[in-house]
Parts: sequence; C-alpha cells; structure tokens
Amino acid sequence: MLTRPRGTGVLALSPGRLALLALLHSAVVTWVLSARVPAGMTPAGRSVTAAAGLGHHGQSAVPGPPPICAEPLPHLVGTAVLAAHVAMVLLVGCVLLVREVLRRRGKPHDSLPVRFGFAALTGVAAVVMTPLVASISLGVLPSFRQFLVDAAVVGRYAFLLALVLTVLIGLPWRLHLPSPAPFPLS
Repeated sequence: MLTRPRGTGVLALSPGRLALLALLHSAVVTWVLSARVPAGMTPAGRSVTAAAGLGHHGQSAVPGPPPICAEPLPHLVGTAVLAAHVAMVLLVGCVLLVREVLRRRGKPHDSLPVRFGFAALTGVAAVVMTPLVASISLGVLPSFRQFLVDAAVVGRYAFLLALVLTVLIGLPWRLHLPSPAPFPLS
C-alpha cells in the first residue's frame, strides 16, 4: 500500500465557499449601514424635511448623501453589491495570507485553530471594508464614534458568521492530492 506524507498536495481555492462568505459579509455591512441613511432621505423623512427647504443660508458646504439614498431598495441592493465586491477582494487576501502562513510554518491546513484564525481575520477584513463602503454608499464618512460602533457590530457578526460557516462547510480552500503514479505491471 502506498502512503503519502501528510500535508503534501496543492491547496486549491473553493470559489463557491468564498463567494458565500463574501455575500454574507456584504449582507452584514449593508444591514449595519442601512441604519445610517439620514432620516431626510427615507420615504418617511422626506415629507418632514421637504417643507424646510434649504433655509435662508443656501446650500451647505457639507455634501449630503447621494440621491439614490432616497430609494431604499436600489440603495440597499447597490450597497450590498459594492460590499460583496470589496469583501471578495479582501477575503481572497485573507485566504492567501493564511495559506502562506500555514505553508511557511508547515502546519496542517485544516484544524480548529486555523478555522478560528481565519474567522478572526475575515472579521478584521469586514471592519476594514465598513468605512470604505460607508463613504461611497452614504456620501460622507460617519463620525469616529459612529465608525467605532458600526465597526464593532460588523466585526462581531462577520466573525461569528465566518466561524459558523467554516465549522459547517469548511474553509474556502481544499487540499488536492496528486494522483499516485501507476505501478508498471511487467
């Protein structure tokens, strides 16, 4: 019987698992940022602020949110699509970083500490993408206090989602073992 040394093979990226993780991270960011849409831009708030107009000082120097914020469904879909693209790029970076660290240290590619570390790293990636997506979808960066609150919520939920997903369906890479060379029959 042929035996292969443990851990030899090629770690291949699993795009389906990675896409699922990116979509869930984008849903978390979209959910948290949807609470930051100014009240004047929601359908209920437009009726209250429409009568106020611009005031006697004219337009302010602070840019407001983009006009798409006035329509909740397109705004949420657009924010989710933007967040999914950013999440996919950051998650591929996380996968490459974890795989390189595992390769250099000669550690097994699938263990509980690896899953926990990968989930923590993806939580950090979700925190990093929060201000980027917020600045584009809301038009302005939130205050530092709001950023810390939003980042803590996004990081917590993204970490928990990544941990549950890696436990249930595995890490977004798999080990492909090379097929053994056939024995000559003669």
